[in-house]
Formats: sequence, C-alpha cells, structure tokens
Amino acid sequence: PQRAMRRMIREANALGLTIRFDPA
Repeated sequence: PQRAMRRMIREANALGLTIRFDPA
C-alpha cells in the first residue's frame, strides 16, 4: 500500500537516504 511505502520513505528520509523521494 502507498501508506506503507510512504512510511518507509519517511524513515529513510530521517537517515537522509531517500532525498530523491522527498514528499515535500
């Protein structure tokens, strides 16, 4: 689901690993 994916992206963003997936 998109919610799970967004959650992973948020966690990765916290580590600065998914800057390209930045939802902002």
